[in-house]
Amino acid sequence: MYVCLCNSIRCSDVRSAAGAGASTPGGVYRHMGCRPQCGRCRDTIVEVLSAPAPLSLQSGEAAGCEREPRS
Repeated sequence: MYVCLCNSIRCSDVRSAAGAGASTPGGVYRHMGCRPQCGRCRDTIVEVLSAPAPLSLQSGEAAGCEREPRS
């Protein structure tokens, strides 16, 4: 699921950024190499960052996101 349409950031990107040490929306943006645009995604990014880590890659719901389709 996309959490930021302006920068095409998905839940999996937020979790990846968190795994690399990001703990704030700003940290996620820096990890992704972008800047906030409209700011509507901020609360969702905070929610994903504060959710427990998923038990497996299949359990996207456990990280505050809907399950993302496999590519």
